[in-house]
Amino acid sequence: MDDQRQTTALTVRRASSAEDWRDATTLVREHVAWMRQWTDFDPVDVQPVLAIEMDGLERVYDRADAAVFVARRRGAAVGVVVVCMHADRSAEVKRMFVRPSARGPGVADQLVKDAVAAAERWGCRTVWLETVGGSMDAAISVYHRHGFVVTAPRDGGIGVDGALVMERPIDVVSPCP
Repeated sequence: MDDQRQTTALTVRRASSAEDWRDATTLVREHVAWMRQWTDFDPVDVQPVLAIEMDGLERVYDRADAAVFVARRRGAAVGVVVVCMHADRSAEVKRMFVRPSARGPGVADQLVKDAVAAAERWGCRTVWLETVGGSMDAAISVYHRHGFVVTAPRDGGIGVDGALVMERPIDVVSPCP
């Protein structure tokens, strides 16, 4: 199935059930709390749509041109990523978060693979994201492994110190196994 991948004890599935949406929303809330602790800005101040997302991701992303993927290890939700298509036929990866207790064994790699695969199915030409150097260096390493490179800022970016835009063309095959 395109929207579900399973590896040893790790399952990544596109959110579709009430449980998936609830778990994905909880993970985004944890991501925001983590960002507040480890950065010098409040992500809700920088991206006000986060306040709506934290009330329920399905209100924003339950549509044909967006997907929310939830990673589960032994049934417990441990990671989330959102991907959405833009009018310019690019796809944006956002809200990627893996619980600290689940970091290291490839959860983020699988989430990125599934987000890029969704963009490919939609016929997007590129996939891009915004992140912040320093506190997000581990995530930046994951993105680099999957062919993302730092590129020029986009209009309407998050506009905080250390912000980076990373992008990769869809036709590049990821070097990760």
